Amino acid sequence: MRVLQVYNILGALTERVWLEVPLALAERGWRPAIWYEQWADECPEIQYTVIERERVNVTDGTPAEVRSELEELADRQGVSGPVPELIHCHTGPRMLQVLGMLKAGVPCVVSLYGYDASRLLRDPAWGVRYAWAAAHGCKFVALGEAMTRAVVGVGVPEAAVEIIRLGIDTGQWTFSPKPLARQAVLLAVGRLVEKKGFDTLIAAMALLPGVKLNLVGDGPLRAKLAVLAESVAPGRVDLLGKLDRAATAAQMNLADCLVVSSRTAADGDAEGTPIVLMEALAVGTPVVSTDNGCCRDVVPDSYVTEAIAAEGDAKGLATAIDRVLAWTADHRASMQVAGRKWVESRYDLKDTVAAYDALYRALVTRRPA
Repeated sequence: MRVLQVYNILGALTERVWLEVPLALAERGWRPAIWYEQWADECPEIQYTVIERERVNVTDGTPAEVRSELEELADRQGVSGPVPELIHCHTGPRMLQVLGMLKAGVPCVVSLYGYDASRLLRDPAWGVRYAWAAAHGCKFVALGEAMTRAVVGVGVPEAAVEIIRLGIDTGQWTFSPKPLARQAVLLAVGRLVEKKGFDTLIAAMALLPGVKLNLVGDGPLRAKLAVLAESVAPGRVDLLGKLDRAATAAQMNLADCLVVSSRTAADGDAEGTPIVLMEALAVGTPVVSTDNGCCRDVVPDSYVTEAIAAEGDAKGLATAIDRVLAWTADHRASMQVAGRKWVESRYDLKDTVAAYDALYRALVTRRPA
């Protein structure tokens, strides 16, 4: 059956699982047709169709006016050409490109990944848009309980939301735990933007003498973070820039602890479930994370009391890192094994694919003639 997969940025390294799931589903008989707005340089060679972005503005309009806008957009788009058996929109705003088909009764899945269940919902119009889509049979996929609460809180019926965790191909991540190095090395990975909270992590480095930090990623805050690092932890913070997947994996194997320091940005943007946490646990690298978005869901239960810090709290983050680095050799080894088993049991890509396969089949079965 033909599934229309709709993206903003296609194949970005940080969002690769968004593409891995549809490609794995293709092996189960779901033939993907791909629409996208922007192309990522690292995207693999696949067939695709470029689409223009449908734009709606932040609005002070009434719910009735927002719904009218959606109806007009759906009527303008209409339905033409081959109609897919199913539509899968990756992030909430992508549903704007398929309103005509959604209104005509084509089953639709909208996968929410982070900003679309946090920052976006500060505009009340998006709650109305999501509720309109749900009323037309759209199924929303959240990454965890926190995201579900956020979407239900703006008017989407709970029955229209299903939790499907993202996952990684654990077979590609070899479990290779190592003992703590004489000089502990921390690793952080992500775009250098406010949401990632790297300024909090660098501030925490002032409370962790003798510890090094390797920071993988690039972005608009690079210069500011470099100045902060030289001020509070001179010579102990390495800004490595953007690395490819293999080089990032090598850094993960070298690290003594991976740190996710995310916080809710001023515009409301928050984390989904960071893939980097899953990857670190899979190779045997202990993790520390702030309690932001759905980060806590990814951290193993055995870690939570020791390895979770409040977002934006440099002292609390340093304390959590210090606790993990102070583990005895035996405890560290047992936690590394526990982390690997946790990812295998909850965040394996094959389980993500199976859950989407079941959802696709349920929606297609209910499709009207």
